[in-house]
Amino acid sequence: MSLAATPLHALDSPAEDHHGEGARLRALGPVVGVELPGGVAAWLITRQEVGRQVLADERFVKDPAAWGALRRGEVPADWLLTPFVTVRSMTTATGLDHRRLRAPLARAFTARRVRSLEPRVAALTGELLDAMAEMPARSAGEPVDLRACFARPLPIRVICELFGVPGQRAPRVRALCGQLFGTISSTPEEVAAVRVALRTEIAELIDERRAHPDDDLTTALIDAGGAAADEDAANAHQEDGLSESELSESELVDTLMLMLVAGHETTVNLLVNAVRALLTHPAQLALLRDGREPWTAAVEETLRWDPPVANFPFRYARCDVELAGRTVSEGEPVLLGYTAFGRDADQHGPDAGEFDLARSPARQHLTFGHGIHHCLGAPLARLEASVALPALFARFPKLSLGQADPPPLGSLIFNSVRGLPVMLE
Repeated sequence: MSLAATPLHALDSPAEDHHGEGARLRALGPVVGVELPGGVAAWLITRQEVGRQVLADERFVKDPAAWGALRRGEVPADWLLTPFVTVRSMTTATGLDHRRLRAPLARAFTARRVRSLEPRVAALTGELLDAMAEMPARSAGEPVDLRACFARPLPIRVICELFGVPGQRAPRVRALCGQLFGTISSTPEEVAAVRVALRTEIAELIDERRAHPDDDLTTALIDAGGAAADEDAANAHQEDGLSESELSESELVDTLMLMLVAGHETTVNLLVNAVRALLTHPAQLALLRDGREPWTAAVEETLRWDPPVANFPFRYARCDVELAGRTVSEGEPVLLGYTAFGRDADQHGPDAGEFDLARSPARQHLTFGHGIHHCLGAPLARLEASVALPALFARFPKLSLGQADPPPLGSLIFNSVRGLPVMLE
């Protein structure tokens, strides 16, 4: 049965309970027809193994040109997620085009470069913890918002240093990122204006680094974008005037914008979700304090149990595909439910709903994706969390929640809470 003939289940538009919704939809089957806010129909994958199949299946592509409803003009022009799913970058490219766009970033974003950031991540973490210790709320015995004063500023400062964003430009970039994700009440016009302003900042950064190269990701990406690629990719883009693996100016801006956005908000959510999970599971936190479990286990279990991304759009079927008893017709979109995957008992066992640091590593999560679109920034996110979490709990050993149930972020894509009030003493 195709999507058009399938009863659709409306997704919770306020996005107040991703895990509850994931459990309800998992009970309906591994592939469920859903209606997204704005009246857009899609298939939602609720089981991890089926999600893995989709991520590895070349019949599903990320190029929005393959989306039938978009081609036919059935998606509202002002749909809030349109900029997200149509941006020109490696996340929406297919085949040789994807390889051409991803290869320069893979060459620039090396394991060595990520490892070299560890001392700086530790230093930035220490600076933020020092600032928290001096906050008036601490001496007054009042809660502080950990999301605002720790989880949000750390990743953006790290990634600004990784990109080589100059000191005079960094506050503006950080402010724009905060505006981009800072509220759920922004209109499409407001979001579009922030995106334009952020693109302008990135374009100016690229011009600066062309004139004054440095040891940073922007310079490395500019250099790698002109490096030799395979012959097929070179031939495929001769008509565009691009030599070998060279990126167009727009593609270079979009690639850096992708890394800035993807490397920021997801890591913010990872840190917030990890702290909240540990504070609500004191026996698990004790395992870390006593050294019985490594802090990397807390990172991985948070990524599974309460991932920073709830649902990720879209893959599109290039042809009719039989998937777990459903027919996904050519041109239909597929949404991947990562919060549903993380607590899938078929994959993670009957205790999938429990937060357990000793869980078998053999039951791996899919939070960073799988296959050719696996997240290039995963090592950086893991590094930041594995440095920041132990430092936070060591500095404030009596850290506790200041609010039992903080309001959810309210995002279809991201999974976290808007703020995390904590008591430092």
